Amino acid sequence: MLRLVTLAALLMALTVSATADAYPRPPKMPGTTRGAKRCGTVKRYGYTFRVFVVKNHRVSCRTARTVARRGVNARGWTSFDWTKGGNGPWSDVWLRHDRHAVVAIINA
Repeated sequence: MLRLVTLAALLMALTVSATADAYPRPPKMPGTTRGAKRCGTVKRYGYTFRVFVVKNHRVSCRTARTVARRGVNARGWTSFDWTKGGNGPWSDVWLRHDRHAVVAIINA
């Protein structure tokens, strides 16, 4: 009986650790805006931000601005607060769930 309980606890621990790693790792970001597609500005919280598509330039500027306006509530995108330890001029970064597109904003 003790073996069965131990085995069940081990399986639960493995399941929990597998789901804890489900959050994607942050994307690699360039140190400058050079090479990024410029997509205009958006206003959030009373501040103006410049919007860029950093990876996969087929993402339309309209989509990029919508993602930047929605912030952490952008469906299909994972947001990262880049001011807490990221490089470059970026303040917020969004990674599309298929990891093939990156949208970022900078304080204007």
